[in-house]
Amino acid sequence: MKNLNLENFGVQEMDAKEMENVDGGFWGFVFPIVASYILLEAALNPKAHIQAFKDGWNGVEHN
Repeated sequence: MKNLNLENFGVQEMDAKEMENVDGGFWGFVFPIVASYILLEAALNPKAHIQAFKDGWNGVEHN
């Protein structure tokens, strides 16, 4: 079995100083806001939310 030599692909070993810790990034900030908006909208106007769900459910073909 051949060994894969990563140096041929320009891969180098990283030093601990070069590493960066990323916690969640962009989606870790955006997702809770969007989820909160959807839940708040459903709580404030449940009839419209239920009707929109029914329209979506009936708008697709189920097997």
